[in-house]
Order: sequence, then structure tokens, then C-alpha cells
Amino acid sequence: MLFVARRLGKHFYAQQKKPLDFYCTVSASEKGGFLMNDARVKEGWVKTLWRYYRFPGSWAWILHRISGLVLTGYIILHIYALTTLQQGEKAFDEEMALFLTPIFKLLEWFLFAFVVFHTLNGIRIVLIDFADASKYQKVLYRWVWVLSIISFVGMGWFIMLH
Repeated sequence: MLFVARRLGKHFYAQQKKPLDFYCTVSASEKGGFLMNDARVKEGWVKTLWRYYRFPGSWAWILHRISGLVLTGYIILHIYALTTLQQGEKAFDEEMALFLTPIFKLLEWFLFAFVVFHTLNGIRIVLIDFADASKYQKVLYRWVWVLSIISFVGMGWFIMLH
């Protein structure tokens, strides 16, 4: 079974205003998997990935997933930290005193950066998907970064002052 598959979709074609630069053939192997015959595979996977991941939408996707994983890890740690409530008020107060140290304030500041980026990028995704704003994707991505940086600096000032 042989068929030709386009690797890049219509949005890429519409944004770049040029034809897609390659096609790849995909064939079923004897073991049930698929084999890809593509000239770019011979160049090395780093160059191939760099070609794909240089677009703002790709970076937004990657960073959204990373920030989601960080926030998931934080929730797990947060729930674990709350288990000291079962050990009594004194143990909980000692843990809270640890969280007021400068290193934890710095970690809290970076946690805020992940929260803000994930939130604003999520709003960008909703606008692109439901408000037909795909033609403004790059502009929206830049605004996500601008608002994230402004919020990050403002929250850093607030956290370090208190």
C-alpha cells in the first residue's frame, strides 16, 4: 500500500504564500508499521526538527505543553505539602516558615511566570480556534509574550518587596 502524504497543512501554505516544498511517500511495512522515505531524514533529525520548530505557532505549542507539565508538577507538590496539616499545627507552621525563605520566593515568582504564560497562551488558542483569529496568530503570540513579561516583572517587584 503506497500513498503520498503532505507533511505540512493548509495553514502553513496560507501563511507562507508559497507552495509546500516537499512530499513524502509512506508505505506499509511487513511488520505493520509505516516507513517514511524522505530526503530530509538523511540530513539529520536536528536539522529537520529545527525547520519545523522555527515557527511561532510551534514554539507556542511546545511552551504551552511544558508550562502545563510544570503546573501539573506544582499541583502534586502542593498537595504533598498540605499533608503536613495532618501532623499538627506546629509542623505546618514550620513548613510555612520554610516557604517564606528567599529561594522559595524566587521559585514562586517563576511559578507565576508559568501560570501567566499558560493562561495567556490558552486564551490565544481559544481565540484562534473559536474566534477565527488564525490570521493573527503571530501577533497574538507576541502579545502573549509582552503581557507575560510585564506581568512577570510586576509580580517580581511585588513578591520581593513583601
